Order: sequence, then structure tokens, then C-alpha cells
Amino acid sequence: MKKPLLARKIVNIQGKLYYNESNQAWNKLKFKKELLDEFPQLKKKRSKFSYEMKYFRDPLDFEKLLNQLKRRPELLPILIWFYEDEKN
Repeated sequence: MKKPLLARKIVNIQGKLYYNESNQAWNKLKFKKELLDEFPQLKKKRSKFSYEMKYFRDPLDFEKLLNQLKRRPELLPILIWFYEDEKN
């Protein structure tokens, strides 16, 4: 059974996604201090964590998930949007 990590307040952060040259993959998300402050469990180096990522192409499917989440108020997702930044 997975135990959800819970935040104490609203977290609103903007960050960057980095390409890892040695692995030739977009595989690193760097969490900012504000997020780690809300989830201090993530600072435990010997702990193991997992994540679940879902992408919905249909707003109705997303709405179904929201309705399911209303029945489990302890499970609140962290929303993430990906943007392509302008090149300088």
C-alpha cells in the first residue's frame, strides 16, 4: 500500500526540466526548496519513493478522476504543466 505525502499549504512553484547528457534523456526534475519544505520526507536519502503520472487527452476522463478524488480527500494531486521556453 502506498502512503501519500501530504502538504501543509498550497505549493505554487515554477521550475526547469533538464536534459541529462550522460543518459541522453529528459530524466531529471529538480525540486525547489519550497516543495521539499512541504514534503520533508523527500529529504530522507535512505527512503524509497515512487510516483504516478497521468495524462488525459480528454477533459471528460480528467473530470472522472476528479470525481474519484473527491471521495478520497487525503489524495490530492500535484499538477504539473510542461512549457517549451523561448530560446534566447
